[in-house]
Amino acid sequence: MLLMTYARPEKPRRRSVPPERSAVPSRTTRLLAVEHPEVVVTPWYRLGFLLTSMVAGLSSVAIKQLLLPIQVGLLAPTTTNTAFALVSSMGALAGLLAAPLTGALSDRTVSRWGRRRPWLLAGILVGVAGLLLMAVARTIPWLLLGEILEQIGVDTVLSTVTALIPDQIPPPQRPGLAALCGMAPVVGGVLGLVGITLLTNPRVVAQGYLVLAVGSLLCTGFFVLVLRERPCHAQPSHRGIRGYFYAALCVRLPRAILSAPCSPGCWLFSPLLCWDRICSSPCRCVGIWQWWKQHAP
Repeated sequence: MLLMTYARPEKPRRRSVPPERSAVPSRTTRLLAVEHPEVVVTPWYRLGFLLTSMVAGLSSVAIKQLLLPIQVGLLAPTTTNTAFALVSSMGALAGLLAAPLTGALSDRTVSRWGRRRPWLLAGILVGVAGLLLMAVARTIPWLLLGEILEQIGVDTVLSTVTALIPDQIPPPQRPGLAALCGMAPVVGGVLGLVGITLLTNPRVVAQGYLVLAVGSLLCTGFFVLVLRERPCHAQPSHRGIRGYFYAALCVRLPRAILSAPCSPGCWLFSPLLCWDRICSSPCRCVGIWQWWKQHAP
């Protein structure tokens, strides 16, 4: 008996036609376009970005290596090492806490002048006020207060400038600006030391502080005039700043402390690194935090 087989004719497959894309952008796209407009990186923009990033080197290198040791030796000749360690460490701690905090606040700033320019101006004014206070300080407590103000202002400027890279710079040009941001503090420190040595009497520390204050104000003021930002009229976060930091300090920070291994070093550094993670600020401690998560036992 012969079995006859035949193949069923295949039905023509319907090709799925992708839906036509709407010419009107979505709400998310419009918000991103308003909050993160890419700008044309002109030579003036690069120059202002470089000069403003150099302000961090003017303070950290020129003050810590030249002016502050001389001034502490004059104010506290019997306890020079202790006083210098106290002033420099407290200033560095204030800058460590202020940088991510001001970076997160600048992300949520709503003003007609944009999000970054108000913090650039506020940071440089606070830093200059700290430099002037250090110039006229006659006791260690006043010198300590000036150092804390100076570090808070300078780290605010540096964190704000760093945040401009993902905000405004097109992706192909970001590596060059990031290299400038990393190289500028070192160059600024060297130029600050050379300028103080050539223009002032290093034994008269007030002259050096005045030179640094004027130079920092001119560098940052030039970039504030060159920088262009669109006004931001909408609050980026629906929770608000108060709810954001309440949840961060009451939930994430205790969780990070309790999850740290039982060793003195981990208990000391885990809250500090978590503080930077909480504030979501583009600063150098984010890389340390990522390394910690990968290598921590």
